Amino acid sequence: MTAYVGLTFQIVFFAVIALLGYFTKSDAILAAARWMLGGVIIWPVLAIVYGQRRRVAAERLEVAELKRQQEAGGAAPIFDTEDEAYLVEKRRLNWVLRWLVPGAALTLAAYHFLAAFVGWGWSLSDSLQDHTWRVTQNPGPAMAFVGGVAFLAFLFSRYAAGMARVGGWRMIRAGGSYLAGNALSCLIVLVAIALQKYEVPHAEAVATYAIRIAMLVVGIEFIANFALDFYRPRALGQETRPAFDSRLLAMISEPGGIARSIADAINYQFGFEVSSTWFYQLLKRAIVPMLAFGILCLFALSSVLIVDADEQAVIERFGRRLQAPGEALGPGLYFKAPWPIDKAYRARVQQVRTLKIGTLANASEDAFEVVDGRRRPKPLLWGEEHKFNPEMMVIVASPELTNYEVTTEEGAPVAKDDGGRAVAVGLLMVSVEIQYCVDDLHGYLYTYRDPEKVVQAIAYQVLSDYAAGVDVDRFLGPGRPEINTTLRRILQKRIDEQGLGIKLLFVGVQEAHPTAEVAKAFQEVVKAEREKRNLIENARGMAETTLTTTAGSSERAIQLDEAIQEMQNLENGPDATQEALASAQKKVDDLLLGTPDKRIPPAGGEAAEKIAEEQADALERVTEKQSELTLFNAELIAYEASPKLYRYRKYLQMLPEAVEDIRKYVLAVDPRVHVIVEYEKEEKGVIDIGEPPSNK
Repeated sequence: MTAYVGLTFQIVFFAVIALLGYFTKSDAILAAARWMLGGVIIWPVLAIVYGQRRRVAAERLEVAELKRQQEAGGAAPIFDTEDEAYLVEKRRLNWVLRWLVPGAALTLAAYHFLAAFVGWGWSLSDSLQDHTWRVTQNPGPAMAFVGGVAFLAFLFSRYAAGMARVGGWRMIRAGGSYLAGNALSCLIVLVAIALQKYEVPHAEAVATYAIRIAMLVVGIEFIANFALDFYRPRALGQETRPAFDSRLLAMISEPGGIARSIADAINYQFGFEVSSTWFYQLLKRAIVPMLAFGILCLFALSSVLIVDADEQAVIERFGRRLQAPGEALGPGLYFKAPWPIDKAYRARVQQVRTLKIGTLANASEDAFEVVDGRRRPKPLLWGEEHKFNPEMMVIVASPELTNYEVTTEEGAPVAKDDGGRAVAVGLLMVSVEIQYCVDDLHGYLYTYRDPEKVVQAIAYQVLSDYAAGVDVDRFLGPGRPEINTTLRRILQKRIDEQGLGIKLLFVGVQEAHPTAEVAKAFQEVVKAEREKRNLIENARGMAETTLTTTAGSSERAIQLDEAIQEMQNLENGPDATQEALASAQKKVDDLLLGTPDKRIPPAGGEAAEKIAEEQADALERVTEKQSELTLFNAELIAYEASPKLYRYRKYLQMLPEAVEDIRKYVLAVDPRVHVIVEYEKEEKGVIDIGEPPSNK
């Protein structure tokens, strides 16, 4: 009957916790439900075992009755009552203990391994920051249900543990121990939900980790128990302990057994009954007065209040403040009523505290580096993808505006001015560091439960409102000091309005950059501007080189260009005079050739080289023509003196040059013999020089 009640409790507890985890969307509660499902395997096996034992006991009574009747002279039974082969229920019980119980242990171990590794969505090697944990929704009702299940499970586990102390019911301890483990898991979840409610980070995540690892450890223990059962000696009549009876969980259901085990271990190690010595007995008798004295000392020490040099404190008596607003206890030693009559609250009023708006969220270890033994975040470029808190993204004006409203159209933010016209806005990722100290202890302690979160919320609002009217270039450029001063003034005013008792010491924008997508466009603009400057500088260098090469210096080249353009304008103008043209031409010549008084030196570079070449060519041509003129005058005189002789002499001078490449024949014959020579005549450049000279 106890096994069936335990099975009913186990199913009800599992159903309640599973449904609760589903509706509250809690990973920790669902993890506890996984553990509870394993108990559904234990209790049916225990019900089968004890049901079969009951039938074996009935069979044993029947056999005893048959023996009694036989001894009283009755008819002999058909079958031998001493033969084990005819005890059907006993053989079934042996089969159950030999096969069903070990099989249930293996099944339970396999379930623990599957439940510890399958269907979690995260690995045991992951850190707490690598997974987005679902915290409990509606924590108040959830804590009530989880606490109720934990209490009932622990009560029934204690009842089962008490029954297990009676001979013949020791196997029921397996179900009681497992149910005590379920109660412990519910207690862990209950504490985690309470801590998460008070914003302790990753409380439920740690509880989920603990339950998953505990399931894995218990599964390993079941396998170890199954293997060790083959080597445990078995005494006749001794009740076996099933492999699914966890020794670890038994420490929870029977905490008194732990003390007995420790005493037995001490006795075994020392070799004698240490628990029987006078010291152990004295300690046993004096432990309660010692604990009472210790508690009394703690209460007495709670009456002493020491306020450090940089602190202030206030005292509450039954929840009522003893100091008036604006007053606080300074550094020193004070006495008060013991806790919980008087409670002291203190804070370091001179300590400079730092609050950052917009920081890295869920950052992995790759986002940090170690420099000189100190761990710090790695520098990040604008274009690199990295995760930030959503509140860090702010809308900035582009260009600067003072009145516009941001609405959402087709899923995208749209900013419009007073006239309903869309205006350009930008998105910036901004990080602000705030340094402050406590100025009024009463306002800091009693206005809000968590004043730092209030400051953080106000800072996000002030930053978002102020950034909406500031040009993006001011955030990224020279307007940063003015922005810091304005943010501090506005934020301090808002904090004073809320009565937080906080004084701002510094407010500064640490980071301001566009999103990763926009940053690439920023980088393209910077790259284009850099290339533009490079092209301009290259062009200036090329221009300087060209002008210097052309005229010797860029200044002379520019002057020449202006003088030539002035001269061309005069030539093309309708009112140009000879004097103006001559003056413009002289200015160009002076810049090219220089002035005789050396006031303007001649131009250099290619212009000077070209002028020099042209002057040399002109001198060469003049000299050549003068030589030709002199030769011509001499030839003319010779011709006028004797024209005929001049022609013959020119003819003879021409013949060697004319027949230089012509084959010549010399004939040694009598002049009176007539020689006939046939040849083809081709007249080329024939010059008629008149009659050949006679022999006279």
